Order: sequence, then structure tokens, then C-alpha cells
Amino acid sequence: MVNTGLNNVKINLYLRTKSPRPIGSTCCNRGLIRIAPFMLLGSIILMALTATYSYFEVAVVYILISVSFTAISSAVSNELSRMLPKERIGSGMGLFQLLQFFSGAFGVALSGSALVWQQSLSQVRAFDNIIWGLTVIALFSIVSAWLYRKYAAVQAA
Repeated sequence: MVNTGLNNVKINLYLRTKSPRPIGSTCCNRGLIRIAPFMLLGSIILMALTATYSYFEVAVVYILISVSFTAISSAVSNELSRMLPKERIGSGMGLFQLLQFFSGAFGVALSGSALVWQQSLSQVRAFDNIIWGLTVIALFSIVSAWLYRKYAAVQAA
């Protein structure tokens, strides 16, 4: 499994140095934190509704899911580096990467266990249940983003 979080940080740093306008600005991060969870939710719902029709649709929807997840990961990483004090950025970002690594491994293990738990169902139905479970996780991320915006507004006031 590729550590996409570290790649996102490298890409973001490269774009920041080469772009004439600030890509990682606060307004851009907050915009991504607002929009990307809805993109992820819509993409996952599309996956759940179209996964049984064709491989092409699965590939296109998977690209949308991947872009949405990368946008969320990059925005959260940027926001975290903005919020941490300078003397704690290294350890904070390292801990964030470690948590992303563990959550990726845990997600794969949980998906595999869910497939084993659903042995009596057809494969299509078992994978459909997992995709709808991802919808619940996307809804959780939307609620988290809403709570973060509410907290950030209180901190700014």
C-alpha cells in the first residue's frame, strides 16, 4: 500500500513553491474541507448504485473517490501544519502520518473481516454492504467538518 499522505505533502510543497498564487492558503483549505466530504459522499453513493453495471463505471467512480480522498487528506494536512506551533510541526505531522498509516491498515483489515462475516451472502451483496458502510463513514466526515468549522468560528471570534 502506498503512503498517500506523505505523497500529498510532497506534492503540496512542490505546488506551493512553483505556483504564483498560494495553493495551500487558508481559504483554499477551508473550502476543500467544506466541499471534499460531499464529493466523497456523492462518489461513494455512485459506487454503491453503479458497481454492478460495468467495469468502466467502477473505474470512473473510483477516480472520483480517489480525488475526493486526496483532497480531504491534503486539506487536513495543510490545516494541521497551519494550526500547530512551529516547534511541534515535525512531531505533529509525523503523528498524523502514523495515524493515516494505521487507519489505512485497520480499514483493510475491517473490510476483509466484514467479507468473512458475510460469507452466507453473495459477493455482490457483501461488497454492496461494505460500500454502503463507507457511506456512513463519509457522513461522519461531513459531520466532523461541520463541527470543525463551528469550532474554528468560535476560535476566530
